Amino acid sequence: MLLTQRKAQAYLEAYSRGELAAHEAPDWMSPLFNLPKSSTDIYGIADSSIDSIRNIVRFGREGLTFQEQINGIEADAEQLATAVEEMSSSATQVAAYAEQVLTAAQQSASDADDGLQKLKTLVTHMSDVESSIAQVTEHTRAFVSQTERITHLTKTVNDIADQTNLLALNAAIEAARAGEAGRGFSVVADAVRELANRSSEAATEIDSIVNDVVKGARDIESVIETSNDALTESREDRLQVCDILERARDSAEQNLSATTEVSTATREQSNVAGDMAKRLQHVSDSVKTASLSFNDIAKVMRHLRENQLEELQYLPDDEPGMLLRLAKSDHIVWVDKVIRYALFGQTSLTESELKDHTQCRLGKFLDSERGQTLLANKANFSELYNDIHPKVHQLGRNIFAKAKQGASHDQLEPMVEELIATSDRVVGLLDEFISD
Repeated sequence: MLLTQRKAQAYLEAYSRGELAAHEAPDWMSPLFNLPKSSTDIYGIADSSIDSIRNIVRFGREGLTFQEQINGIEADAEQLATAVEEMSSSATQVAAYAEQVLTAAQQSASDADDGLQKLKTLVTHMSDVESSIAQVTEHTRAFVSQTERITHLTKTVNDIADQTNLLALNAAIEAARAGEAGRGFSVVADAVRELANRSSEAATEIDSIVNDVVKGARDIESVIETSNDALTESREDRLQVCDILERARDSAEQNLSATTEVSTATREQSNVAGDMAKRLQHVSDSVKTASLSFNDIAKVMRHLRENQLEELQYLPDDEPGMLLRLAKSDHIVWVDKVIRYALFGQTSLTESELKDHTQCRLGKFLDSERGQTLLANKANFSELYNDIHPKVHQLGRNIFAKAKQGASHDQLEPMVEELIATSDRVVGLLDEFISD
């Protein structure tokens, strides 16, 4: 079960006030409350406070690393949320464009189908026209043929008129020979001859008119045949145009189907992107809340460490065992300040605190006659005095200088790792000396 921010803060504050026992704390916080139950003397109090400080320092550094990770996650989440929000906006725009394309595709498919249907109707009408023209051609030919028969009839009328005229002439001659007796017959012959002449003239006029009609009919027949030939020749073109438009309609329908799928997909994408944006915003808000909660816990941890350090200030350092303990505490806090300055940008460390190994509490004691008398014969004294203690201070100053010059984490981390390893060795040797 996860602890809320308030519960964690309450545990730490209660412990700092002495109102909470170690066994009452959650398991994950036990390193912070690892106080020996049987230590009631002053050394036990000092050891408990120093161990607590050491655990708090380690927890604090891990917490700062975790805090940086949270900050990175928060920044990434915000960037991702912004990117997804932009993607959602773009997806919405794409969906709107897809809807427009879909509408255009629907209109295109409808127009193509409508055009195809109208073209098919036109082709049908043209076929009907072609058939009608063929019929007109046949009727025109029949009309010309029958009109030409009239020409033959007028020729017959002319022949009859000529014969009648000849007979009338002969009758007039015979009447003249008959004299007075043939005078009446002569009048009739003249009338018949005049009628024959008029019949011949009428037949000639009819023949002229019929010839004009036949000529006009033949011209019409020629025009109709030309039109019919053009229609016949265009039949294949009409069929090809119809086939092309039919393929265009099929393509428009396929495009409509594909566009419909795209439109549906873009709408779904827009919905998914919008949902992702909401979820990522929720994640970003949750990370911010976690970051604020951890900041509060870090403040409590810092307050707890300060309380422990304040308690140690009241302990006398005139006795070697206590002095070594307090020197160990100084050392732990100093190394922690260097690391916090270098890796986490905390400015609690000043340049005046970067003393060399002879100026700190431990260095002064090791250089003193009393320190030499008590520790010089220890097996690892030379290592502490001549090697690792000076090395810790030198590493600390180098790290501070590099960080001040703007060195990157990648450049500083190997140096910090070396500092931690060397510092742990110093603390280990001090524990050996204290236990002896």
